Amino acid sequence: MCSLRLQVFQEPALKKAKASVDKAGNFSSRGRMFIDRCRVRPAQRRGLRGLVNCGREKVEEMLAWSQTHEATRKHALLFLFSYCFLLRTPSEALPAIAGEDGREPGSNSVLFKDGEQLVLVLRRRKNKPGGSRLARNCTCRKSAASCAYHLIGQLLDETPVGGQLFQGITANGAFADVRLLGRLAACIAQVRSRR
Repeated sequence: MCSLRLQVFQEPALKKAKASVDKAGNFSSRGRMFIDRCRVRPAQRRGLRGLVNCGREKVEEMLAWSQTHEATRKHALLFLFSYCFLLRTPSEALPAIAGEDGREPGSNSVLFKDGEQLVLVLRRRKNKPGGSRLARNCTCRKSAASCAYHLIGQLLDETPVGGQLFQGITANGAFADVRLLGRLAACIAQVRSRR
């Protein structure tokens, strides 16, 4: 027709660019997942009645250990915070600051109390450029040992407005300490179960 070369439309770079545009424009949210379920092999499943609640038990073990070891308390609360709000620790949990209404400048994550709720405002998230507003109520009736409203709320009350909740904890340090804390808590739980 016009004697134009059409090979440019077959270039890998153009295909990659089109795929990126399609991916960004056609995002659909994933269904909710059950984070409290352990991975259980089908052969083991026959002997279990109901679901095994591993995540919350692990958090409670870490919090129990940290009650007698003050140096690990903030790390255990960081893990509880990440667990309860389903946060990415380095980019969403660690930079969290204390706030009054969620409009404080200076961080992607602002945590504040709103009546009987703990509210976290994230200005941006990986798959939600508009951000999120997450609220957690008191869970003392179900599990007082890992109630985010009271445990993290106490840390929030002790932190001045605009102050970082987990000041002094780095991403590398958090991962190393959480692994160590998890191992120690598991050992304590194992010793208690033998009694």
